Amino acid sequence: MDTKYKKILPADVFIPIADPSFSTADKDKKDIISQLLANRPTGNDFIDLFAILIHQQRNLHVQTYAKMMDVEATIFSPAIVAMTGMAPREWIHAYLDLASCELLKKTDLSLTEIGKELRFSSLDAFTQFFHQRHKCRPKEWRSHNRTRKK
Repeated sequence: MDTKYKKILPADVFIPIADPSFSTADKDKKDIISQLLANRPTGNDFIDLFAILIHQQRNLHVQTYAKMMDVEATIFSPAIVAMTGMAPREWIHAYLDLASCELLKKTDLSLTEIGKELRFSSLDAFTQFFHQRHKCRPKEWRSHNRTRKK
């Protein structure tokens, strides 16, 4: 019997950066997992924790996330692929893309501030990341997708 499982995508567990109901400050892993499961139940604590760590730490190396989750890197990457259908770096980038779009659309942060918030090494690194995903510069994307204030 060939069982197909739904792949868990970043959009399934994305936590809006500006969401005041989800504060990660001063919480341990157990509290964070409990809060996420209450807000975004996916049924997969491993991916939920991975998403929380990306939410908290932003743009880190895959090996760093594996270490934070106390999993061997040689096991971590295949586990992420099996559960998501994406390599860990792809998954991280997809999550950061959701976060960058949210920040561009819903905040007045400068591009430099958004790049720093997402822990890109420079404005150029953030702009290059964004351009590769959207085929336009963040400033252009923002001007076409901005949430209008009422």
